[in-house]
Parts: sequence; C-alpha cells; structure tokens
Amino acid sequence: MASEPMNSHPLSYDAECPQQGIGRVSTLFRLFLTRPSRIADGLLAGITTPPLVLMLLPWKKYPRWWFDFNLERA
Repeated sequence: MASEPMNSHPLSYDAECPQQGIGRVSTLFRLFLTRPSRIADGLLAGITTPPLVLMLLPWKKYPRWWFDFNLERA
C-alpha cells in the first residue's frame, strides 16, 4: 500500500472556471429577467395566505372544499 501525505483528502475535485461570459452586465440582466416571476409569486402569496389563515383560525382545520379545490388545480 502506497503511503499518502497526511493532509490529503479521500475526495479530490478539479473544475475549470469560465474566464469569460460571466460579467456584471450579464448578472444584472438576469436579475431583471427574474423580477416579473418574483413579483407574481409575491402577489399570489399575499392574495391566498390571508383567506386561508382566516379560515384556519376559527375552525382549526383545513376546509374540505378548499382541499378539493387544490386537488383539482394540481
């Protein structure tokens, strides 16, 4: 069995880092591309969460009709 240095690890990984193509302009452009979906997600969460909380507080259970509605949407 060959002796290994004491500081070696059982796993070594080597990857090449792209030197071009990832610039500040590209990163900024990607942030602007994701903005519409982040806005839509925030609006949908803001619209659907309060009614659900208001239904769960008094009955302390998930309404059956809401459960069926979610099953039909999936």
